[in-house]
Amino acid sequence: MKVMLPIAEKKRGKETVARGFHNAHYVCIYDSQSKLFEWMPVKAVSPNPGDFSKELQRMGINTVISGYLPPMALQIFARSGLDVYRARGENVQENISYFINNQLESFTTQKARETWGCNSSCSSCSSTSCN
Repeated sequence: MKVMLPIAEKKRGKETVARGFHNAHYVCIYDSQSKLFEWMPVKAVSPNPGDFSKELQRMGINTVISGYLPPMALQIFARSGLDVYRARGENVQENISYFINNQLESFTTQKARETWGCNSSCSSCSSTSCN
């Protein structure tokens, strides 16, 4: 199983989970079988944001851990068959450990709306109100 996290800063030993993919510079891909970490720029995954979830599937990634996701992005990931979990803090290693030990909560549409401050529907959100 491969797990992907958005990464804000990639300094050896100080990698931090980004608030979400919208402001990530890198991604971390953890392979639970080989127990290896792979780091790459977000644009190396997919230069076109519209193809991002398709590229994750192509790469064999089936789980995403993120601190924040807009509700529409969460829906796209879910429709693509990806499991999405909410990160606990910014530490990459800790979040992988939480994932392995089933200690992360699923990122639900309700959680996404609460996080992004959406009032009632997707039409109530705008790019100017996003965190």
